[in-house]
Amino acid sequence: MRECTFNVLTPGRLYDITVTTITQNIHSSATLKGRTLPLKVNHLKLSNMGKTDSLNASWEKPLGDLDFYYLMLLRGEQTVHNISVPANTTSTLLPFLRPGALHKLMVTTVSRSQTSKLAMAECRTDVKTVPIHTNP
Repeated sequence: MRECTFNVLTPGRLYDITVTTITQNIHSSATLKGRTLPLKVNHLKLSNMGKTDSLNASWEKPLGDLDFYYLMLLRGEQTVHNISVPANTTSTLLPFLRPGALHKLMVTTVSRSQTSKLAMAECRTDVKTVPIHTNP
């Protein structure tokens, strides 16, 4: 056998794999480590909640092991926020944004050096309105 596939593993988990060969009662072993990829976040949502200068991001934690979330918020091609959020967090406020601007949020989960596939959401901050005064 030259290849072996392991099933039903936990995403983002480090595993020790030991391979042992036996030839004429002689045992030889080698151990290596391998980490499964973490899963991406579920149900990523980005909403302005009526705010002109901030967005709220929320998501569901995926199954498996992860160390933190990596969030990047873009306005066009410009990076506005580039932050890491602890693994026990499932929402965050993204402040100091331009009114009426379209933003794209990209989120990955991180387990040591392994990163998940991207989850993406878009939302526009609310438009700043100016009250109109009329003369009587």
